[in-house]
Parts: sequence; C-alpha cells; structure tokens
Amino acid sequence: MRLFKITQIILLGSIFFSCNNKAKEEHIIPEKDATSSNQESLLDLGEDFLESTGISNDSLNAYLEEGRKMEELFQDSVAVGNMLEDLIKEGDKREKTEKQMRESGNMDDFLDAFNKLNDESGVAATIAKLKKADSLTGKNSFGSFEADPEMLEAMSEEVTLENSGKMTKEEREMIRGFNKTKNSIHSIEEIEQFKKMMEETDLDNMVEEGKVTQKYATTLKKEFKGSATTLKDREKRAERAKRDFKKQNPDLYFGEDVGMTYFGNRAKAVYLPLGKLSFADEVIHYYHPENEDTPSNALGEPNGYQIRSEKLANVHSLGLKGTLTIKFENNALIDVNGPDLYIFEMGAIEPTRLEISKDGKNWIEVGKIDGGVAQVDIHGFVKPNELFYYVRLTDLETSSGIPGADVDAIGAIGAAMRLNLDSKVLFDSGKSELKPEGLLALKELAKNISVLKSGNVIIEGHTDDVGSSENNKNLSLARAKSVSTELKKLIPSKTFKWREKGYGEKKPLVENNSEKNRTKNRRVEILILPN
Repeated sequence: MRLFKITQIILLGSIFFSCNNKAKEEHIIPEKDATSSNQESLLDLGEDFLESTGISNDSLNAYLEEGRKMEELFQDSVAVGNMLEDLIKEGDKREKTEKQMRESGNMDDFLDAFNKLNDESGVAATIAKLKKADSLTGKNSFGSFEADPEMLEAMSEEVTLENSGKMTKEEREMIRGFNKTKNSIHSIEEIEQFKKMMEETDLDNMVEEGKVTQKYATTLKKEFKGSATTLKDREKRAERAKRDFKKQNPDLYFGEDVGMTYFGNRAKAVYLPLGKLSFADEVIHYYHPENEDTPSNALGEPNGYQIRSEKLANVHSLGLKGTLTIKFENNALIDVNGPDLYIFEMGAIEPTRLEISKDGKNWIEVGKIDGGVAQVDIHGFVKPNELFYYVRLTDLETSSGIPGADVDAIGAIGAAMRLNLDSKVLFDSGKSELKPEGLLALKELAKNISVLKSGNVIIEGHTDDVGSSENNKNLSLARAKSVSTELKKLIPSKTFKWREKGYGEKKPLVENNSEKNRTKNRRVEILILPN
C-alpha cells in the first residue's frame, strides 16, 4: 500500500510537470526567462488546483513548498533520493492514522481525497470528477490536467512484491503465526482443518501473482512438510487413545459423530466419548489472590495458546492458593474404566487438589494433579453409576512459590448426557398429559438423543414441595412415563433402553423458599448412560 502511494505521488508530480510542458508549447517565452517563468506557471497551476479542492492553508503551503523543492532539486539525483526518503518516512507516520481518516470521511489532504476517489471509480473517472468539480469554482485550474494511457495504467496498477530473496516483515509474522497455530492444535477436528488449509494453499500461484515472495513460499513449503509429519504423529496418538478407550469401555461408545479426541499437556491424546458435550459449562465460584477475572476461560472446549514464552491466552490461572468451582450442565461425571476426569492445562502442571460433588455442598476429594499427570480416576471414591455435576480445583501451595495451574478446560472422560426440561413447558399445573408445546419440545430433544446411537435413558420426574409427598411422587412418576412414551415413538431404535423414575420433592435443585425456586424444581431430567 505504501509503495502504491509513493508511486502515485511521483506520477502525480510528473503529471503536473507534463501540464507545465504543455503550457510551454502554447506560449512563447523569452529564452533567458524560460526557467523562472516555467516554475512560476507550474506553482501557480498547482496553487490554483489545490485551493479548488478545499485544502487547508497549512497543507496548501506545505505542498507548494514541496513543489519548489522538487523543481529546484529535480536534476540532483542525490537530493531527489533524500527527498523521496523523507516522503517515505512521512508516509509511515500517516499510515497509522489513514484508516481512521478514511472511515470518518475526514479528507483534509489532497492525496487522501484523490486516493478515495481513485478507489471508488478508477484514475480516469477520478480525473473527470476533479475537472468537473474544478469547473464549478470558475477557476478552471485543472482544465489542462491530462494523463496519457500509459500513465493512467501505471497509476491504476497495484505494485507487486519483488522477489529480492528476502521475506517482508508481514510474511515473517505469518510464518510465526503458522507455527503458533500448529503448536496450539487442540483436537483431531482441528488437525483436519489444518490439513485442509495446507492442501488448498497454492504457493506457486501466489508467487506468480505477486502476492508473496519466493522466499516466503519456499519457507512455508518446508513448514508444510514438517507439519505433515507432526500431524501424522498426532493422528496416530488420537487413534490409539480412542482404541484403548473402546477396549476398556465397550459400552461407552456413542459413535464417530459424537466422540472426539483432544490433546492435552505434552500433546497427550485424550478420547472423550461425548465429545464437545464433555466440558464444564458454568463457573460457580472462584478465588484468585490477585482478583484475576478470567474463570470463564476454563469452560468449554480447550482453546488456549501461547503468545510468547511466559504469556498465555484463553486460560485461567488459579494463582497461589486459588480455587475454581465449575458445574456440568448438559452432562455428568461418572466412573468408567480408566481415568474419569482430565484437566487441560497450558505450561507446567502445578500441584492441584481435585474434589467432586453431586450438589455443590458435599465434597469428595478424589486426588490431585501433580508431576505431569493431569487426569484423575474417581474409582474407589464413588459408587457405580453415581452422577456428579461439580468439580473444585484448589492450588496446593509449594515451596517454589510458582503460581497455580493455568487451566484451559475441564473434561469428563466418564460422562453421561444430562438434559433438563421445565415442567411448565411440558404440562399444565397438576397434570401429567403433555401440552402441544411440550410435544414440540420433545421432538427437538429426540434429535439430541438420537445422535448418541445407543444408551440407557433414565427419565426422572421432580416436583416442588407444595402438596403431599405421596401426591408429588405419583405426579412426578406419571409425568416421567408420559415423556418416556412420547420419546419412544420419536426414537424407535432398539439400541436404547428406557427407565422412568418419580422422585417427587426429594431431589430439589434449589431450596423451595420462593416461587422462583419452586419453578426450577418442577422439572423432568433425562440422563443417557452407557449400556
């Protein structure tokens, strides 16, 4: 862009000189006064034109001064070189504010106005517009402004990169960005996207079109080759992790469309049977010694990356003695064969205590993350098929004084899908027959369940504490059966097993101390567990 502007400045100056030469052909000037008269007519022409554009007095004087320098020094190649160098420096300064000027429409500068018009309609049309605007002033100072076809073509062309054997600054940044992206791949899905990007990048064609230098293309080709080897190794790790998980848990496999392999610390492959549904959904509480407000960075899929040696992005640092409590909303943690929970960290794995809970009140300490191990097996601490929705991480202060773990994501390897439906949407008060809008809600729900291909579907009915316990239990069970009957119609597959439970008021989400809370407790929950 800067080279294009400098070219326009030089060519624009040449046009003014051509205007002056045309004037010399049409007027007889005494030989001894030719130089001074030509300079005077050129400056007069330039001054008239610039005034007609509405340019400020300061800018007008500055351009006229440059014009004088150009005429006085035009024969001195060294001086011209110095002047162009100054113009380049000035262009660098203006580059920083140019975008803001263009967006705001503030075109105090003639060249900015010329470029804006040129971008909109091309050089020839721009000259025509300027002539028309100039004629309206009555000065007609732009009337003799002409440009031959070759000059118009030169001004219209964008300057292509010269292959000088060196990469541009921007290209070096792109190479660094490429390597950062390659080193920050989080899943097998991102590997596929990265490979597709490399396959669709035609570097030879980009060189031919002048979009990149030959050096950049050659360097990136080498990076592509090295990356292909790295990605192939990760794909092997991912396949091995999935194979090992399926071998240990043959019933906990929901299909290729659901399960996903992610990469944790030191590129360790971790297969999650529920894929994107496996991660923490909500921050319940956190404490950071320096009040760092980034706990939401630990939610969802891993997406952290390293900016520079000690700077990380999209992660949450626990800090010394810091804590983080999260909740799984659309899934639950269960005990499976092998590790059950994986903490995706960036950088060194710091000693961290890990606890789990069903209700966020009663906690079970299940181990700690330390010594390069970021996974925890809850077997031995819980009963079969127990469901846990809360995880709490606490930094274990060490003598080293190193800040706590940099958490990117928290994923449940042993996971069950959990879906929550508001009874108000499904049923009228005190009734167990589904409403029309309830039937529509179940149709959408059935799509989510069908994706899993198979599983044990447990449908639980819950009420508030209004009325007798026996009536509430009966109502909750009747509602669970209504939902189950409809879902069986929508999902006729025999790979799903169904069970209904009615808990009445026994398992509230929150205390029944307000109408708002009672509304939350009136619900139907659906859990999909492995067969």
